[in-house]
Amino acid sequence: MIREIRTGAPVERAGLRGERSLVATCALLIVLAAGVTVHLCNAMSGGMPMPGGWRLSMVWMLGAGQSWPGAVASFIAAWIVMMVAMMLPSFVPALASYRRSVPAASMSRSAGLTMLVGIGYFTTWAVIGAAVYPFGIGVASAELRWPMLSRVAPIAIAIVLLLAAWAQFCAWKSRQLRRCRDASQCGQSPRFDAGGALQQGARLGVHCALCCANFMIVLLVVGVMDLRAMTAVTIAITVERLALMAKPAESAVAHHSNVEQMSRSHGLEDLDLPRGVRHTTRCIHAAARALTCRLLRRRFPLGFR
Repeated sequence: MIREIRTGAPVERAGLRGERSLVATCALLIVLAAGVTVHLCNAMSGGMPMPGGWRLSMVWMLGAGQSWPGAVASFIAAWIVMMVAMMLPSFVPALASYRRSVPAASMSRSAGLTMLVGIGYFTTWAVIGAAVYPFGIGVASAELRWPMLSRVAPIAIAIVLLLAAWAQFCAWKSRQLRRCRDASQCGQSPRFDAGGALQQGARLGVHCALCCANFMIVLLVVGVMDLRAMTAVTIAITVERLALMAKPAESAVAHHSNVEQMSRSHGLEDLDLPRGVRHTTRCIHAAARALTCRLLRRRFPLGFR
């Protein structure tokens, strides 16, 4: 037993060093991606004035002398950088959990396998960006062609935002959040080889995209390169994910039936969360909705008088 303890201690210390390196690397990537994102948002600020008192974002317009393949490549590259800045803060715990689950026999490859999980995850987001861009270009082209469509755009955006707010409290979203808490349901049982790591990252990316769909829709309709909207969405996603990691206080769940009834009315009955986490999440959602309305009033003044 003494020999097992002596041999296990270096492995544990190596695991702690590796996890600290992972967190430090992710923090550096977040800072770099955030800096590039701020630069891109400032470079694409403004836009084309449209009927209805709003502006069409430059991201949905071709630059001078820019070809369609170049525009698609530029958008996907900017989208990936944005996703790293927005999604990596809430994805770090999943990466750390995967690294801890790597068997001791494969510990020497744990860093490489964890990197492949990240590559698979953000590849999924890249595919989503490649699907979003043609849709955004089509909507922008229609608004440029038909002024009447442009005039009703603020009303359509308000309806989309209401639907996104409703989706936040529906039973489907609560099931997605419950899967986030249960790693075995979220990513299934991973294989600890290169192909298995990529598949695990892709599965986590798909589930994450489903869980964050309403937040991403808010970002797209308010302004994909709007720095304030991007910050609000990032904070909402990160706090929502990190709040799920808090272990439920069973005593608090057993009491306060009025809190439980309020949770059921908002579609959160499937989540086993502490009372404080529920209240904090609702406050963040209310603040995000208020910020969204404020941004819309500034962006579409004629549509929100």
